[in-house]
Amino acid sequence: MAGKSCLLAGECASCSSCLGAGPGWRAVSSWHREDRCRSAGIGCENRIRAWRHAGSVSHAHRTGSASLEQRTYNSRSLKVSDPILPAIRDPELIVNKTKVFTLTDSTLKPVFPASISNSFDLVDCYNVLEDLRLASNGSVLYYVLDQRCYSQLNGSDSEEFASSWLYSVRKAERRSGSGGWEAFQNDSLITYWWAFNDSDGMRPSSPIIFNENSTMEPMMWLNGMDLSDEGTTLVLTTETFEALGNPLEEDTAMVTLLSAVNGTRRSIPLPGMTARGMAFDPTKTNAYLVDTAYPPRLMSADFGALLGNSASITGDMLFKPEATFPREMGLNLSNLLVRPQGFTPDGSCLYIVDQMEDSIFAVDLSTRNITLVADRKAVDLEEGRKETLTEVVVTKDGCNVFVTDIDGYLRWIQLKAQCSEAQTADVVAYYTEGGFWGLAIQEDDNGVWLGP
Repeated sequence: MAGKSCLLAGECASCSSCLGAGPGWRAVSSWHREDRCRSAGIGCENRIRAWRHAGSVSHAHRTGSASLEQRTYNSRSLKVSDPILPAIRDPELIVNKTKVFTLTDSTLKPVFPASISNSFDLVDCYNVLEDLRLASNGSVLYYVLDQRCYSQLNGSDSEEFASSWLYSVRKAERRSGSGGWEAFQNDSLITYWWAFNDSDGMRPSSPIIFNENSTMEPMMWLNGMDLSDEGTTLVLTTETFEALGNPLEEDTAMVTLLSAVNGTRRSIPLPGMTARGMAFDPTKTNAYLVDTAYPPRLMSADFGALLGNSASITGDMLFKPEATFPREMGLNLSNLLVRPQGFTPDGSCLYIVDQMEDSIFAVDLSTRNITLVADRKAVDLEEGRKETLTEVVVTKDGCNVFVTDIDGYLRWIQLKAQCSEAQTADVVAYYTEGGFWGLAIQEDDNGVWLGP
Protein backbone atom coordinates (compact mmCIF):
# COMPACT_ATOMS: atom_id res chain seq x y z
CA MET A 1 0.00 0.00 0.00
CA ALA A 2 1.89 3.03 -1.21
CA GLY A 3 1.02 6.67 -0.74
CA LYS A 4 -0.66 8.32 2.19
CA SER A 5 -1.58 6.74 5.50
CA CYS A 6 -4.37 8.22 7.60
CA LEU A 7 -5.60 8.29 11.18
CA LEU A 8 -9.40 8.40 11.26
CA ALA A 9 -11.66 9.67 14.03
CA GLY A 10 -15.31 9.07 14.79
CA GLU A 11 -17.51 10.63 17.47
CA CYS A 12 -20.12 8.61 19.33
CA ALA A 13 -23.26 10.42 20.46
CA SER A 14 -24.41 10.36 24.08
CA CYS A 15 -27.53 9.11 25.83
CA SER A 16 -27.20 7.31 29.15
CA SER A 17 -25.65 8.03 32.53
CA CYS A 18 -23.45 4.97 32.53
CA LEU A 19 -20.34 7.07 31.99
CA GLY A 20 -20.81 8.88 35.29
CA ALA A 21 -21.47 12.58 35.80
CA GLY A 22 -21.51 13.57 32.15
CA PRO A 23 -23.67 12.20 29.35
CA GLY A 24 -22.81 8.73 28.11
CA TRP A 25 -23.14 6.47 25.13
CA ARG A 26 -26.07 6.15 22.81
CA ALA A 27 -25.90 2.41 22.97
CA VAL A 28 -26.53 0.27 19.90
CA SER A 29 -27.70 -3.30 20.08
CA SER A 30 -30.21 -5.63 18.47
CA TRP A 31 -31.44 -6.78 21.86
CA HIS A 32 -35.04 -5.53 22.21
CA ARG A 33 -34.88 -4.79 25.89
CA GLU A 34 -33.25 -2.65 28.52
CA ASP A 35 -29.79 -3.70 29.58
CA ARG A 36 -27.90 -3.15 32.80
CA CYS A 37 -24.21 -2.62 33.33
CA ARG A 38 -22.62 -2.26 36.74
CA SER A 39 -19.59 -0.03 37.01
CA ALA A 40 -17.65 0.11 40.29
CA GLY A 41 -20.69 -1.20 42.17
CA ILE A 42 -23.10 1.38 40.74
CA GLY A 43 -25.95 0.21 38.52
CA CYS A 44 -26.49 2.29 35.40
CA GLU A 45 -29.10 1.83 32.69
CA ASN A 46 -28.25 1.75 28.99
CA ARG A 47 -31.32 2.44 26.89
CA ILE A 48 -30.96 -0.17 24.22
CA ARG A 49 -32.68 0.21 20.89
CA ALA A 50 -32.90 -2.10 17.92
CA TRP A 51 -31.03 -1.78 14.67
CA ARG A 52 -32.94 -0.19 11.82
CA HIS A 53 -33.35 -2.97 9.30
CA ALA A 54 -32.80 -2.47 5.58
CA GLY A 55 -31.32 -5.29 3.55
CA SER A 56 -29.24 -8.29 4.46
CA VAL A 57 -25.56 -8.34 5.29
CA SER A 58 -23.68 -9.65 2.26
CA HIS A 59 -20.07 -8.64 2.89
CA ALA A 60 -17.30 -11.19 2.54
CA HIS A 61 -16.55 -10.53 6.21
CA ARG A 62 -19.53 -10.51 8.53
CA THR A 63 -20.23 -6.97 9.64
CA GLY A 64 -23.17 -7.28 11.98
CA SER A 65 -23.81 -7.75 15.67
CA ALA A 66 -21.95 -10.81 16.93
CA SER A 67 -24.72 -12.26 19.04
CA LEU A 68 -23.71 -14.19 22.09
CA GLU A 69 -27.11 -15.84 21.71
CA GLN A 70 -26.52 -16.77 18.03
CA ARG A 71 -29.26 -14.54 16.59
CA THR A 72 -29.58 -13.46 12.94
CA TYR A 73 -30.74 -10.10 11.61
CA ASN A 74 -30.56 -7.56 8.83
CA SER A 75 -28.77 -4.24 8.96
CA ARG A 76 -27.59 -1.32 6.88
CA SER A 77 -24.41 0.64 6.39
CA LEU A 78 -23.87 4.28 5.51
CA LYS A 79 -22.32 4.92 2.11
CA VAL A 80 -19.02 6.74 2.21
CA SER A 81 -18.28 9.50 -0.28
CA ASP A 82 -14.58 9.63 0.67
CA PRO A 83 -13.02 6.16 0.23
CA ILE A 84 -10.39 7.00 2.87
CA LEU A 85 -13.09 7.22 5.56
CA PRO A 86 -14.68 4.14 7.14
CA ALA A 87 -18.27 3.08 6.59
CA ILE A 88 -20.49 3.67 9.62
CA ARG A 89 -22.93 0.99 10.72
CA ASP A 90 -25.35 3.40 12.39
CA PRO A 91 -25.26 7.18 11.82
CA GLU A 92 -27.12 7.79 15.08
CA LEU A 93 -24.33 6.13 17.05
CA ILE A 94 -21.31 7.60 15.28
CA VAL A 95 -22.40 11.10 14.39
CA ASN A 96 -19.30 12.32 12.58
CA LYS A 97 -16.11 11.09 10.99
CA THR A 98 -13.04 12.79 9.63
CA LYS A 99 -9.35 12.42 8.88
CA VAL A 100 -7.38 13.88 11.76
CA PHE A 101 -3.92 12.89 10.61
CA THR A 102 -2.41 12.03 7.23
CA LEU A 103 1.13 10.89 6.51
CA THR A 104 2.51 12.27 3.27
CA ASP A 105 4.62 10.55 0.64
CA SER A 106 7.73 12.33 1.87
CA THR A 107 7.45 10.54 5.24
CA LEU A 108 6.81 7.16 3.64
CA LYS A 109 9.56 7.18 1.00
CA PRO A 110 12.58 5.68 2.83
CA VAL A 111 11.37 2.09 3.02
CA PHE A 112 9.83 1.48 -0.40
CA PRO A 113 12.39 0.55 -3.07
CA ALA A 114 11.87 1.49 -6.69
CA SER A 115 13.02 -2.00 -7.69
CA ILE A 116 14.17 -5.24 -6.13
CA SER A 117 16.76 -7.91 -6.96
CA ASN A 118 16.11 -9.84 -10.17
CA SER A 119 15.94 -13.02 -8.09
CA PHE A 120 12.88 -11.89 -6.14
CA ASP A 121 9.37 -10.67 -6.79
CA LEU A 122 7.98 -7.81 -4.75
CA VAL A 123 4.72 -9.10 -3.27
CA ASP A 124 3.29 -6.25 -1.24
CA CYS A 125 4.12 -3.10 0.73
CA TYR A 126 2.23 -1.36 3.49
CA ASN A 127 2.41 1.42 6.09
CA VAL A 128 0.80 0.97 9.49
CA LEU A 129 0.20 3.46 12.30
CA GLU A 130 0.09 1.65 15.63
CA ASP A 131 0.61 2.16 19.38
CA LEU A 132 -1.28 5.46 19.28
CA ARG A 133 -0.79 7.51 22.45
CA LEU A 134 -2.32 10.92 23.15
CA ALA A 135 -0.80 13.45 25.53
CA SER A 136 -3.06 14.13 28.53
CA ASN A 137 -4.34 17.39 27.01
CA GLY A 138 -4.86 15.84 23.59
CA SER A 139 -2.41 18.20 21.89
CA VAL A 140 0.25 15.65 20.86
CA LEU A 141 -0.17 12.27 19.21
CA TYR A 142 2.68 9.79 19.65
CA TYR A 143 2.69 6.73 17.44
CA VAL A 144 4.76 3.98 15.85
CA LEU A 145 5.06 3.84 12.06
CA ASP A 146 5.64 0.31 10.76
CA GLN A 147 6.67 0.21 7.07
CA ARG A 148 7.28 -3.08 5.28
CA CYS A 149 7.69 -4.62 1.85
CA TYR A 150 7.42 -8.40 1.40
CA SER A 151 9.10 -10.42 -1.35
CA GLN A 152 9.57 -14.03 -2.44
CA LEU A 153 11.68 -15.98 -4.92
CA ASN A 154 10.75 -15.43 -8.56
CA GLY A 155 7.91 -17.62 -9.76
CA SER A 156 7.78 -19.72 -6.60
CA ASP A 157 5.39 -20.35 -3.76
CA SER A 158 8.18 -19.93 -1.24
CA GLU A 159 7.52 -18.22 2.05
CA GLU A 160 7.42 -14.44 1.89
CA PHE A 161 9.96 -12.43 3.85
CA ALA A 162 10.31 -8.78 4.82
CA SER A 163 12.71 -7.46 2.19
CA SER A 164 12.46 -3.85 3.44
CA TRP A 165 11.35 -3.11 6.99
CA LEU A 166 11.53 0.09 9.02
CA TYR A 167 10.10 1.04 12.41
CA SER A 168 10.05 4.61 13.66
CA VAL A 169 8.56 6.42 16.65
CA ARG A 170 7.01 9.74 15.70
CA LYS A 171 4.75 12.52 16.96
CA ALA A 172 2.32 15.07 15.55
CA GLU A 173 0.85 18.14 17.23
CA ARG A 174 -2.23 20.35 17.37
CA ARG A 175 -3.38 23.23 19.55
CA SER A 176 -3.53 22.45 23.29
CA GLY A 177 -7.08 21.68 24.40
CA SER A 178 -8.45 21.56 20.86
CA GLY A 179 -11.39 19.30 20.16
CA GLY A 180 -11.33 15.82 18.72
CA TRP A 181 -11.84 17.05 15.16
CA GLU A 182 -8.88 19.37 14.72
CA ALA A 183 -6.21 17.75 12.58
CA PHE A 184 -2.75 16.89 13.85
CA GLN A 185 0.07 18.55 11.94
CA ASN A 186 3.83 19.03 12.08
CA ASP A 187 4.64 15.33 12.03
CA SER A 188 8.20 14.77 13.20
CA LEU A 189 10.58 11.90 13.90
CA ILE A 190 11.52 10.96 17.46
CA THR A 191 13.69 7.98 16.50
CA TYR A 192 14.18 5.18 14.01
CA TRP A 193 14.50 1.68 15.42
CA TRP A 194 17.95 0.53 16.47
CA ALA A 195 20.18 -2.54 16.45
CA PHE A 196 20.20 -5.05 19.31
CA ASN A 197 23.82 -4.26 20.22
CA ASP A 198 23.04 -0.54 20.37
CA SER A 199 20.33 -0.53 23.05
CA ASP A 200 21.54 2.70 24.71
CA GLY A 201 22.50 5.98 23.10
CA MET A 202 21.44 8.66 20.65
CA ARG A 203 18.82 8.11 17.99
CA PRO A 204 20.16 6.63 14.71
CA SER A 205 21.24 9.34 12.30
CA SER A 206 19.62 7.58 9.35
CA PRO A 207 16.94 4.90 8.89
CA ILE A 208 18.05 1.27 9.15
CA ILE A 209 16.20 -0.65 6.43
CA PHE A 210 16.13 -4.28 7.57
CA ASN A 211 16.14 -7.22 5.15
CA GLU A 212 14.97 -10.41 6.81
CA ASN A 213 16.62 -12.55 4.12
CA SER A 214 20.15 -11.40 5.01
CA THR A 215 22.87 -11.63 7.63
CA MET A 216 22.13 -8.21 9.13
CA GLU A 217 22.49 -7.87 12.89
CA PRO A 218 19.26 -8.24 14.89
CA MET A 219 17.02 -5.23 15.39
CA MET A 220 14.86 -4.22 18.36
CA TRP A 221 11.21 -4.05 17.34
CA LEU A 222 8.45 -2.49 19.41
CA ASN A 223 5.33 -4.20 20.74
CA GLY A 224 4.16 -1.71 23.37
CA MET A 225 4.42 1.97 24.28
CA ASP A 226 3.14 4.37 26.94
CA LEU A 227 3.86 7.97 27.89
CA SER A 228 4.99 9.49 31.17
CA ASP A 229 2.84 12.18 32.79
CA GLU A 230 5.19 14.97 31.82
CA GLY A 231 5.22 13.85 28.20
CA THR A 232 9.01 13.74 28.16
CA THR A 233 9.59 9.97 28.25
CA LEU A 234 8.10 7.16 26.19
CA VAL A 235 8.40 3.72 27.78
CA LEU A 236 8.66 0.96 25.18
CA THR A 237 8.62 -2.82 25.32
CA THR A 238 11.10 -4.08 22.73
CA GLU A 239 12.24 -7.47 21.48
CA THR A 240 14.94 -8.77 19.15
CA PHE A 241 14.12 -9.63 15.56
CA GLU A 242 16.85 -11.48 13.70
CA ALA A 243 17.67 -12.02 10.03
CA LEU A 244 17.31 -15.52 8.60
CA GLY A 245 21.06 -15.70 7.98
CA ASN A 246 22.05 -14.51 11.46
CA PRO A 247 19.82 -16.23 14.03
CA LEU A 248 20.10 -15.66 17.77
CA GLU A 249 20.30 -18.48 20.29
CA GLU A 250 17.36 -16.90 22.11
CA ASP A 251 15.29 -13.75 21.85
CA THR A 252 15.93 -10.86 24.21
CA ALA A 253 13.28 -8.52 25.57
CA MET A 254 13.87 -5.07 27.05
CA VAL A 255 12.07 -2.06 28.42
CA THR A 256 13.44 1.05 26.71
CA LEU A 257 13.12 4.57 28.13
CA LEU A 258 12.99 6.88 25.12
CA SER A 259 13.22 10.66 25.30
CA ALA A 260 10.26 12.16 23.46
CA VAL A 261 12.31 15.34 23.11
CA ASN A 262 15.55 14.20 21.45
CA GLY A 263 15.23 10.44 20.86
CA THR A 264 17.97 9.30 23.25
CA ARG A 265 17.31 5.92 24.86
CA ARG A 266 18.27 3.74 27.79
CA SER A 267 17.27 0.07 27.92
CA ILE A 268 16.59 -2.31 30.80
CA PRO A 269 17.06 -6.03 30.00
CA LEU A 270 14.27 -8.46 30.92
CA PRO A 271 16.21 -11.74 31.30
CA GLY A 272 14.12 -14.87 30.90
CA MET A 273 11.01 -12.95 29.91
CA THR A 274 9.02 -12.80 26.68
CA ALA A 275 7.49 -9.37 27.18
CA ARG A 276 4.40 -8.07 25.40
CA GLY A 277 2.72 -4.67 25.58
CA MET A 278 3.16 -1.75 27.97
CA ALA A 279 0.75 0.36 30.01
CA PHE A 280 0.77 2.54 33.11
CA ASP A 281 -2.20 2.49 35.44
CA PRO A 282 -4.22 5.75 35.56
CA THR A 283 -2.39 7.05 38.65
CA LYS A 284 1.03 6.31 37.12
CA THR A 285 1.81 4.10 40.12
CA ASN A 286 2.71 0.91 38.26
CA ALA A 287 3.79 -0.15 34.78
CA TYR A 288 2.32 -3.37 33.35
CA LEU A 289 3.28 -5.87 30.68
CA VAL A 290 2.67 -9.57 30.02
CA ASP A 291 5.37 -12.21 30.19
CA THR A 292 4.12 -14.87 27.77
CA ALA A 293 6.69 -17.48 28.82
CA TYR A 294 4.48 -20.38 29.89
CA PRO A 295 2.32 -19.94 31.87
CA PRO A 296 1.67 -16.33 30.84
CA ARG A 297 1.66 -13.80 33.67
CA LEU A 298 0.67 -10.19 34.04
CA MET A 299 3.69 -8.37 35.50
CA SER A 300 3.96 -4.98 37.18
CA ALA A 301 6.79 -2.66 38.24
CA ASP A 302 6.81 0.47 40.34
CA PHE A 303 6.55 3.38 37.91
CA GLY A 304 9.04 5.61 39.74
CA ALA A 305 11.57 2.81 40.14
CA LEU A 306 11.29 1.95 36.45
CA LEU A 307 11.99 5.51 35.31
CA GLY A 308 14.73 6.16 37.84
CA ASN A 309 16.56 2.83 38.03
CA SER A 310 20.32 2.63 37.91
CA ALA A 311 22.26 1.01 35.08
CA SER A 312 22.92 -2.10 37.20
CA ILE A 313 19.22 -2.94 37.64
CA THR A 314 17.55 -5.47 35.35
CA GLY A 315 13.86 -5.78 34.63
CA ASP A 316 13.43 -9.04 36.53
CA MET A 317 14.33 -7.10 39.68
CA LEU A 318 11.60 -4.55 38.94
CA PHE A 319 8.72 -6.56 37.46
CA LYS A 320 6.75 -8.85 39.77
CA PRO A 321 3.80 -11.18 39.00
CA GLU A 322 0.30 -9.78 39.44
CA ALA A 323 -1.85 -12.57 37.98
CA THR A 324 -1.33 -15.83 36.09
CA PHE A 325 -3.47 -16.92 33.15
CA PRO A 326 -5.09 -20.29 33.99
CA ARG A 327 -3.69 -23.27 32.12
CA GLU A 328 -7.16 -24.79 31.75
CA MET A 329 -8.22 -22.04 29.34
CA GLY A 330 -6.80 -24.27 26.60
CA LEU A 331 -5.66 -21.36 24.47
CA ASN A 332 -2.32 -20.53 22.87
CA LEU A 333 -1.73 -17.39 24.92
CA SER A 334 1.51 -16.37 23.25
CA ASN A 335 0.71 -12.82 22.15
CA LEU A 336 -1.16 -11.09 24.97
CA LEU A 337 -0.83 -7.32 24.70
CA VAL A 338 -1.29 -4.77 27.47
CA ARG A 339 -2.47 -1.44 26.04
CA PRO A 340 -2.40 2.04 27.68
CA GLN A 341 -6.13 2.67 27.35
CA GLY A 342 -7.17 -0.78 28.52
CA PHE A 343 -7.52 0.38 32.15
CA THR A 344 -10.72 1.47 33.84
CA PRO A 345 -10.28 4.97 35.36
CA ASP A 346 -9.93 3.65 38.91
CA GLY A 347 -7.24 1.20 37.77
CA SER A 348 -9.07 -1.80 39.20
CA CYS A 349 -9.60 -3.60 35.88
CA LEU A 350 -7.32 -4.07 32.89
CA TYR A 351 -8.52 -5.33 29.50
CA ILE A 352 -5.96 -7.24 27.42
CA VAL A 353 -6.15 -8.23 23.75
CA ASP A 354 -4.87 -11.65 22.69
CA GLN A 355 -3.64 -11.34 19.11
CA MET A 356 -2.90 -15.04 18.69
CA GLU A 357 -6.31 -16.36 19.76
CA ASP A 358 -8.31 -13.22 18.87
CA SER A 359 -9.78 -12.92 22.35
CA ILE A 360 -10.26 -10.23 25.00
CA PHE A 361 -9.39 -10.82 28.67
CA ALA A 362 -10.10 -8.76 31.78
CA VAL A 363 -7.85 -8.80 34.85
CA ASP A 364 -9.41 -7.75 38.16
CA LEU A 365 -6.36 -6.29 39.89
CA SER A 366 -7.97 -6.34 43.33
CA THR A 367 -8.71 -10.08 43.28
CA ARG A 368 -6.18 -11.10 40.57
CA ASN A 369 -8.95 -12.98 38.78
CA ILE A 370 -8.71 -13.27 34.99
CA THR A 371 -11.92 -13.45 32.95
CA LEU A 372 -12.33 -14.34 29.28
CA VAL A 373 -14.47 -11.41 28.12
CA ALA A 374 -14.96 -12.58 24.54
CA ASP A 375 -13.38 -15.23 22.34
CA ARG A 376 -13.14 -15.19 18.55
CA LYS A 377 -16.62 -16.71 18.24
CA ALA A 378 -18.13 -14.01 20.44
CA VAL A 379 -16.59 -11.18 18.41
CA ASP A 380 -17.78 -12.95 15.24
CA LEU A 381 -14.54 -13.30 13.32
CA GLU A 382 -14.82 -14.98 9.95
CA GLU A 383 -14.11 -18.70 9.98
CA GLY A 384 -10.47 -19.35 9.18
CA ARG A 385 -9.27 -15.84 10.00
CA LYS A 386 -6.57 -15.74 12.68
CA GLU A 387 -4.39 -13.20 14.43
CA THR A 388 -6.53 -10.21 13.44
CA LEU A 389 -7.35 -8.27 16.64
CA THR A 390 -4.97 -5.39 17.23
CA GLU A 391 -5.97 -2.82 19.87
CA VAL A 392 -8.35 -2.42 22.80
CA VAL A 393 -9.66 0.69 24.60
CA VAL A 394 -12.31 1.10 27.30
CA THR A 395 -14.74 3.90 28.19
CA LYS A 396 -14.75 5.61 31.57
CA ASP A 397 -17.49 3.42 33.02
CA GLY A 398 -15.49 0.27 32.30
CA CYS A 399 -18.48 -1.36 30.60
CA ASN A 400 -17.81 -0.53 26.95
CA VAL A 401 -14.76 -1.94 25.19
CA PHE A 402 -13.73 -1.14 21.62
CA VAL A 403 -11.47 -3.41 19.56
CA THR A 404 -9.92 -3.00 16.11
CA ASP A 405 -8.77 -5.68 13.70
CA ILE A 406 -6.53 -5.75 10.65
CA ASP A 407 -9.46 -6.61 8.37
CA GLY A 408 -10.87 -3.15 9.07
CA TYR A 409 -13.62 -3.69 11.64
CA LEU A 410 -14.20 -1.58 14.74
CA ARG A 411 -16.13 -3.62 17.30
CA TRP A 412 -18.04 -2.35 20.32
CA ILE A 413 -18.26 -4.90 23.15
CA GLN A 414 -20.77 -4.20 25.92
CA LEU A 415 -20.12 -6.03 29.18
CA LYS A 416 -22.50 -7.48 31.75
CA ALA A 417 -20.46 -5.70 34.41
CA GLN A 418 -17.07 -4.08 34.69
CA CYS A 419 -14.34 -6.72 34.31
CA SER A 420 -16.84 -9.43 33.33
CA GLU A 421 -18.02 -11.35 30.26
CA ALA A 422 -19.31 -9.71 27.10
CA GLN A 423 -23.03 -9.23 26.68
CA THR A 424 -23.07 -8.02 23.07
CA ALA A 425 -20.45 -7.45 20.39
CA ASP A 426 -21.29 -5.20 17.45
CA VAL A 427 -19.40 -3.90 14.45
CA VAL A 428 -19.96 -0.13 14.48
CA ALA A 429 -17.64 0.88 11.63
CA TYR A 430 -15.58 -0.83 8.98
CA TYR A 431 -12.79 0.15 6.63
CA THR A 432 -11.77 -2.75 4.44
CA GLU A 433 -9.57 -0.63 2.14
CA GLY A 434 -6.66 -0.76 4.55
CA GLY A 435 -7.74 -2.24 7.87
CA PHE A 436 -7.53 -0.82 11.39
CA TRP A 437 -4.36 -1.12 13.48
CA GLY A 438 -3.98 1.56 16.14
CA LEU A 439 -6.83 2.85 18.31
CA ALA A 440 -7.12 5.76 20.75
CA ILE A 441 -10.07 7.06 22.76
CA GLN A 442 -10.77 10.54 24.12
CA GLU A 443 -13.92 11.37 26.12
CA ASP A 444 -15.62 14.59 27.13
CA ASP A 445 -19.15 15.72 27.98
CA ASN A 446 -20.11 15.88 24.32
CA GLY A 447 -19.21 12.34 23.38
CA VAL A 448 -16.39 9.94 22.74
CA TRP A 449 -13.78 10.26 20.02
CA LEU A 450 -12.28 7.07 18.64
CA GLY A 451 -9.19 7.25 16.44
CA PRO A 452 -8.56 3.95 14.64
